[in-house]
Amino acid sequence: MTDTTIESYRHSPSPSPWTEWSRAATALLVLSLIVVPMDPFSDLSDPLMSGAWEAGDFMNQVSYTLMSLLTLSMIPNRRYRQFLSGFTPLAIAAFAWLGASALMSQNPELSLRRLAFTLVVCLMAAGWILVPVGIRQLSAILSVLAAGVLMLCYAGIVLTPSHAVHQLADFLEPDLAGDWRGIFGHKNEAGAVMVLMTFVGLFITGTSSKRLGFLVLVCAVAFLIGTRAKTSLILLPLVLGVSYLARRSSTLGRRSFYCLAPLVLFNALAVLAIYSNTMDTILNSAVSDASFTGRTDVWQFAIGNLLERPVLGHGFMAFWRTDEVMSETQYPDLWANTAAHSHNGYLDIALTTGFPGLFLCVAFVVIGPIISYHRYRRNRSSRVAPETTALSIFLLQVWLFGIYFNCFESALFDRGNRVWFFLCSAVFGLYYLSRFPLLNELPPPFEGHLAVRRKRRTTA
Repeated sequence: MTDTTIESYRHSPSPSPWTEWSRAATALLVLSLIVVPMDPFSDLSDPLMSGAWEAGDFMNQVSYTLMSLLTLSMIPNRRYRQFLSGFTPLAIAAFAWLGASALMSQNPELSLRRLAFTLVVCLMAAGWILVPVGIRQLSAILSVLAAGVLMLCYAGIVLTPSHAVHQLADFLEPDLAGDWRGIFGHKNEAGAVMVLMTFVGLFITGTSSKRLGFLVLVCAVAFLIGTRAKTSLILLPLVLGVSYLARRSSTLGRRSFYCLAPLVLFNALAVLAIYSNTMDTILNSAVSDASFTGRTDVWQFAIGNLLERPVLGHGFMAFWRTDEVMSETQYPDLWANTAAHSHNGYLDIALTTGFPGLFLCVAFVVIGPIISYHRYRRNRSSRVAPETTALSIFLLQVWLFGIYFNCFESALFDRGNRVWFFLCSAVFGLYYLSRFPLLNELPPPFEGHLAVRRKRRTTA
């Protein structure tokens, strides 16, 4: 970045109030579309709800496409360089391999359609964070989102508990009776969102309002406990602890160890559980629930099919619930072929895109953000704004939760999945933060450079 670019960036005219409001509204609409379901307070006693997620696919595609175009149109011109640079050669290679896998899929039409939807969501995830005028406006947007989601969820518990709490009358999972789900269709969805809202509360505390942030934090944690979503309950304190250690580490190796050790451990335990009945029992009692028992059956079934097509896989998002898999009769006593996914995002990527796809996706989603965060910490100045520090912590926590969550659920590159959207946003956000003056904040390396220029002018 040249001196002229820095000065023009610093002295660029402030956006008009109308522009500020329109950009804030766009970002809020994007997040609302992602977080708030199109059918809140759904009636799970209706047998037709078992296939509702398939029925809503077309509406999702249309709304997400329109919102993605609106998001891209709202990114300021001076930030388009940042937006485009986020699609690094590594990111392009990962998406290119997904495309190759879709073309060679056992169901190319299905894979290509789902890949197109995934790309739309990724563009929106990469762009929305550049739309707000500044970090304080971003904090205000997230405050409105969190307040709205939490009020709706608690209102549902009080006013319409039969549609906000799992009931014995639920068609698919009556054993979840008593678990809170709020506006969401399942307690695990609600649990994941409440973890994200917890991070939002911490972010608000560090940027705009300590009282509001603390209130959001307490309400989100309380609702999370009500959901009894074990995976989310376990991961929340883990993420907070790992993020604390990562922030206080000075070397890339130490940061990588703290961030990746739980990821490696979780996946190692999953593999071990396949071959050990004792580990299987321990793992299921820790992270499973009445809605899903026997993860190891599904993992074993998925690994067996992965080894049949280890290079290109079975096709991007074209394995589970397909006719070929549902009619599998080779193992008549194994019910895993009827699962919706493998309950492990990394295994699903390997199964559908092959080992090369897994390698590229892990490099893009896991390795790249560690390097980005380390670069940001290495280059930051002591004069960096507290809001920027709070943003970096928020993105780090969202990213850690996303990569750990995928050890037990399948969210990687899963179209409109909430965890994937926020994970993808964190991947791009950490990259932007390490390279550019994200959200009108001057990057630390150039602060010292400008100070040198001022000194030169004074001595001249």
